[in-house]
Amino acid sequence: MRACHCIGADGRACNRHADYDLVLEEVGLVTGLYELTEQYADLQRMCYDPDVGRQVLRDTMEAVWGEIEDKADGYARIIMEMKADMEALRAEERRMAARRRMLENRIGELKENLESSMRAAGKLKFRTAAFNFSIQLNGGLDRLVIDAPLSGIPEEYLIPQPPKPDNEAIRALLAKEKVRWAHLEPQKERLRIS
Repeated sequence: MRACHCIGADGRACNRHADYDLVLEEVGLVTGLYELTEQYADLQRMCYDPDVGRQVLRDTMEAVWGEIEDKADGYARIIMEMKADMEALRAEERRMAARRRMLENRIGELKENLESSMRAAGKLKFRTAAFNFSIQLNGGLDRLVIDAPLSGIPEEYLIPQPPKPDNEAIRALLAKEKVRWAHLEPQKERLRIS
């Protein structure tokens, strides 16, 4: 007989589930459930392993789950768990991006403070035991500022833009008639799990 893992209020092991566990063992449900859980865990690990090929994953799922309903439930469980992991990763990415932006801003503030101190001291270039410091012009070209609207700029200084299809106008036309140069494709279907 398998011992129950419950702890009673008095701190001693619980005996009230012992008979239930015995019945489950006799009909093979505990062992079957354990094996199914093991197979599910292995399958889940395979889903997260980029080295496992699509066909291997499909064949393993076929072996673990038989009927379409069981298979669909299994797929849905793994998909939902992966979605939860994906959301957790997204949240972590946002947190890390916010931290990176904070560090970038702080670096900018520290550099501005140091530059102000250097200018106030009149030392635009000097060397310490660890670093070299200098205030210098940024490399590259001077920043160009256009002061007039496009109509005020001579044509030889404008870059012609290629024409672009007007998708809304074309959709409206296709609602009325067929043309040889465009068509509408039916929307694709997708699986929804709720």
